Amino acid sequence: MGTGSILVSGFALFARVGYVTVRDLVRCVTEGLWDLDLFLKAVFRYGFMGTVIGAVSSVEQKGSLSFRQVNVRAVREFFGVDAAQPVDGKFRFDREEDNTPEMELAHRLYRLLVPTFLQVELRRGESPTPFSDYVTDIRVVYGIPAMIQVLTAMGQDVLLRGYDYRYSRSVDRRTVLSTS
Repeated sequence: MGTGSILVSGFALFARVGYVTVRDLVRCVTEGLWDLDLFLKAVFRYGFMGTVIGAVSSVEQKGSLSFRQVNVRAVREFFGVDAAQPVDGKFRFDREEDNTPEMELAHRLYRLLVPTFLQVELRRGESPTPFSDYVTDIRVVYGIPAMIQVLTAMGQDVLLRGYDYRYSRSVDRRTVLSTS
């Protein structure tokens, strides 16, 4: 398929014809064409939730971040290819000049989605929830209360140690809670 623009509610979506990208959906919200509910419906409909969670939890982190600490693909899909450029091999998302409508949306989505996904996941039994795949994409959760909730939910299970290379997307309770 070729490239071009698609006109949606008077707004040109620049993508390959026939495809909608996360960036297109973000632009619909930041340009004021959609509210957050319509954005979330589209994100779930097109299967972009992993990308959105990866991006918003990456930019929620403070300080200098290495490539390993940032979901670079998700950040670039959310903010645009040129938006996430490392300086001296490190990413920073807490600078004053990064205060854009897209960044405000990312922080708003983090405050809305991450606690909700964690609460659902913490209450689960052994069966996966609709959010189990996405919880492993969360890069950072702040606060001692969140840590206590995770440890309490795990019961007698211990946290898994080491880095998850994602060769398998295991959604068993212990793996999901250890990586969140």
